[in-house]
Amino acid sequence: DVGFELRDSIPDSLSSLGNQLYHSQRMIAVARKPEK
Repeated sequence: DVGFELRDSIPDSLSSLGNQLYHSQRMIAVARKPEK
């Protein structure tokens, strides 16, 4: 399965970058939320 090999060869730095993007988006969403 070529798709599995490609996915398996994705560097950890790429996945950690994705995690940083996900967390920063959550932080922005929380910051934009009106405080009550």
